[in-house]
Amino acid sequence: MSMHLLAINGSPRGERGITEFLLRHFLEGAEAAGATTETIRLAGLNIHHCTGEFHCWVKKPGTCLWDNKSGDQMAEIRQKIAYAQNLVLATPVFVDGMTGLMKNMLDRCIPIYQPYVELDPTGQVRHPFRVEGPEKKMVLVSTCAFPELATFNPLVNHLERIARNMHARLVGKVLRPNGPVLPFRKILGATYGQIVAALEKAGKEFVETGQVSEETQAEIAVDFMTTEVYVLATNSYWNKAIKQGDLLTGASEEGR
Repeated sequence: MSMHLLAINGSPRGERGITEFLLRHFLEGAEAAGATTETIRLAGLNIHHCTGEFHCWVKKPGTCLWDNKSGDQMAEIRQKIAYAQNLVLATPVFVDGMTGLMKNMLDRCIPIYQPYVELDPTGQVRHPFRVEGPEKKMVLVSTCAFPELATFNPLVNHLERIARNMHARLVGKVLRPNGPVLPFRKILGATYGQIVAALEKAGKEFVETGQVSEETQAEIAVDFMTTEVYVLATNSYWNKAIKQGDLLTGASEEGR
């Protein structure tokens, strides 16, 4: 049986964003290695926020109060997450963390857990999963505008904790700083192709080895300008965008 990857894109730009660009190439690499993939894009879906009723624990265990009400679409997504063994969570960095779309979706996963508590392999408390099975593997795909990898630290720390609670292990971090430059292929030159190749390599590695190597993660995050140049280029971009009254586009539509 081939490996199956369930990917969830939490970018509000859906198919138009840099996050989708990164995710698509990662999944293409996974598919080239023989995996099957499915992508859920949260943008435009009707997912009510969790209201903390604990209906899912005490009144109707495993079922959220909001499931299938007013067109809410979370029940099917949660079912897929519960049984997924390979989960890819894709989100841009918004205010030092994941998007509201992604956080809201994860909050609505609470019915997957039981209200009881247990000790995990490290001796820390967590909730038991309703669906028994092998430990899940999780990959984070993310981009940010700043050039430093340290920008991702709060998000990575959060996802590592979420993975532990989801009876999963974060085995890959596909992180692309200075993401908004990706559509500007003339600026990147040969580096553009190297980044795309590294993204596809990451997907292939995950299928073949069950993780993404630090070497490949570094290739995806390759630095192509100094921080000083980044500051000058970014401020110049926003000056032009404000004068134009709209965002500027790159030489390619890909990755917008």
